[in-house]
Amino acid sequence: MNIKAYIWIVLGLGAIALNGLFGVFPVLYEWVYFKFVFQIIRVVYDYILGWIPFPMVYVLFLGVVQLIYSFIQFKGFRKARTAWGKLSSILLPICSLIGAILFFFYVLWGFNYQQKTLSEELEFPKIKADSSELYTEALFFMNQMKSLRSNISSDTIPLSFDQIPIHLENEIRENLEGLLNSWDIPTYGRVRVRKLYPKGTLLRISTAGVYIPFVFEGHIDAGLHPIQYPFTMAHEMSHGYGLADEGTCNFTGFLACMKSDDKMIQYSAMMSLWRYMANNLRRGAPFTYKKLVRELDANVRRDLIAVMDEMDKYPDILPKIRNAVYDTYLKSHGVKGGMTSYSTVVKLMLQWKDSGKNPELKKKIYGSQ
Repeated sequence: MNIKAYIWIVLGLGAIALNGLFGVFPVLYEWVYFKFVFQIIRVVYDYILGWIPFPMVYVLFLGVVQLIYSFIQFKGFRKARTAWGKLSSILLPICSLIGAILFFFYVLWGFNYQQKTLSEELEFPKIKADSSELYTEALFFMNQMKSLRSNISSDTIPLSFDQIPIHLENEIRENLEGLLNSWDIPTYGRVRVRKLYPKGTLLRISTAGVYIPFVFEGHIDAGLHPIQYPFTMAHEMSHGYGLADEGTCNFTGFLACMKSDDKMIQYSAMMSLWRYMANNLRRGAPFTYKKLVRELDANVRRDLIAVMDEMDKYPDILPKIRNAVYDTYLKSHGVKGGMTSYSTVVKLMLQWKDSGKNPELKKKIYGSQ
């Protein structure tokens, strides 16, 4: 028996078992993995390969192509003399590959699904918002968007990349690290978020951005409208610092953008949050939603349409299958709401507003409200 052939299978099963152990003993996860092992991994990568001027996902893609090419040559299959030998020559490499994927996924990032929810960690007050409160909140942010839009440009032409600050990634990183550190969440690395080409690579699977643990980097689709860039970057960067829940990353991404003094960055965050609020109203209180949309500022409405038009250039490929797979993936890792977890940013914002956290930032967003 070739013991080496089973190593990755054993390591993959071991990673699954350790993930279960961390779920039973969350303190063990927090102190052994998140605050120690994960931070070391981040620092080692970010200050060595993180300086490479192109996305490492392209290197990963070439590696995957080489792996597939090696597999389809079926060298082991041709050499095998028995039916069992031929079958095992196909199944064993596949199982080994799955084991390796599971092992590296969990060790490099996946164990972070065992972390407490941010509302639990920060002891946010429990709330039960109704459609009336949500409408009031959405109306407030809609008026803020109107003000920001007029400050960015009085032109009726939709905003462009000319309004995006040159050092966007550095500013988002600095603001996000400051925010997380204020909550005693460590940020020892220097997470990168790269543009991914060709345009539409992610948008065709209904995704604006993605964090890939195997290359330690976040990615945003190069086909995104410029208004979406800052918020999407902040969301994916949040994943890079170890936050797993999608709603949490929307929340931290929003606050990181709002820490900025750049109006375009703030506008990006507010528009993204407002869209989640509006979608929640559309599902739960359609008449209130229609009332809200009727009050949209003309320039803000044009920007929203421009964003949607840009995304429509890249129609989804098999959207139902993609949604089912991703929803199952999230739920299998403890994200109870699955894909609906993205919209929990609305609840987190309302909880944060009622908490005593970050009073200066809260004043910057809400004023004396």
